Order: sequence, then C-alpha cells, then structure tokens
Amino acid sequence: LSIAHYELLGLRYTGSGPRGLFLAMDKAQTKKILHFHGILTPRFVTVFHGRLEWAHDIDFPVIVKPVREDGSIGIGFRALVGSIKELMERIDQLHADFNHPVLIEQYIDGREINVGVLGNTSATAFPPVELDLSHLPEGTPRIAGTEVKWQEGTRAYRGSKYVVPEDLPAEVVAQLQGAAVTSFQALDLRDYARFDFRLTPDHKAYLIEANPNPYLHSGADFIRGARASGRTHPQTILEIVEAALSRYEVRA
Repeated sequence: LSIAHYELLGLRYTGSGPRGLFLAMDKAQTKKILHFHGILTPRFVTVFHGRLEWAHDIDFPVIVKPVREDGSIGIGFRALVGSIKELMERIDQLHADFNHPVLIEQYIDGREINVGVLGNTSATAFPPVELDLSHLPEGTPRIAGTEVKWQEGTRAYRGSKYVVPEDLPAEVVAQLQGAAVTSFQALDLRDYARFDFRLTPDHKAYLIEANPNPYLHSGADFIRGARASGRTHPQTILEIVEAALSRYEVRA
C-alpha cells in the first residue's frame, strides 16, 4: 500500500505524508520551494519531451538526471556531461528510460555532505556526515552516483566511504544544520529525513536533494549521523516512532 492508502484507511505510520513525499520526489519543485526560503541550490533548467530550453547562466559541466527519481536512480558517472553532444545524448537516454522530464543542473565542485533531521515542531539536525570520494579511481567524477552507492565490489564502491568530518568549522556545521531544518519544514516533511549538500572549498553549502525516507539500517548514513549526535541505533528508531505518535496525539 502507498502512503496515500494509509491516509485513506486511517492507518498510523512513521515518516512524511503524501504531500511531503510528492514535493521531495520532484527535484525541480523542491529547488523552487527551497530557493523561496533562502536555501542555496545549484542553478537548473527542466527539459520536457520535445522542448529544450537552455539557461544561459549555466555552464558546462552539468549534471543531467531524472527529475522524479530517488536513491540515485538514473544518476551514474555518465550524469556529468561536458559538451552539447553529451548533453543531447544524455537527455535522449533519460527520456527513453524514464518517460518524464529531465533536470539539467549546475555541477558544484566540492565535498558530498549529508545532514539528517529528526522530529517535527522541534526538529533536530544531526552532525554532518561526509561521503568521502577523494579515493575514487583517477578520472572518475566526484559524484555520489549509482556506482558509488550500489555496485558493491567495484573500484568506485571500494573507493568511497562515509565519515564524520572533524575539520568543519562550527559556523559551517551550524549553516548545514540550519539549512537542513529549514528545508525539512519548507517541504512539509515529518519525523525524519536526510538532506544532501555539496560543500565548496569556500564553505558554500548547496542543497542538492531532499530524501524524506532514507535507509535506517545500522550502517546507513542517517544512522551514522544519529550516532555522531550520541544516539544509538535503537534509540533513533524509537525517537522516530515517538515523533510519529506525537503527531497522532495532537491530531486526536
């Protein structure tokens, strides 16, 4: 059953409702909403079937990805393109594979950082977690694509690892956490979520994507952030359940 069915049946569940899931799933709408709320995101343009509109303030290289997928689906190393020819080939391939619009996004050179958020009216952001891509094979794009996340046994998978960075200044940590909580509230998310950023060398934090239902297994990056905050894995799961229960108690 989908979350919408849960709502219709009056079933209780943890996590975001249909509205939050819909908003976070659509990367273009997410970026528009977050821009309105003062959150820095990469410049972008949306490409529909048969229509190519180019934003002249976006220069190569760019990231080209499906506008409505998650889990890095459709975002491999080939998502980073550096020419018009590569761009057109990539757009055609994504339109054929996914049959919905394509997002062309400014590539941000920097570190891959994510921040988990837990709670509701008093949402709390965890310490940042970094996906360290510095040991990827030479010539490999420094992006968190499907090769890095899912293709176990490959050099790309082995060459990346999650760490809790200790070199970030306190004001940068606060900036990341503040942006995550603001985004959580702006997208009407609930109970828990994760936000992915690119952090430039001069410490500008660009929000790349919102994940309203990140993995919660013991090795997941969301749980790594929870542990960095002093929570155990079971405590974190319990707090998610308690956050959901508190919503239903208020509603009752």
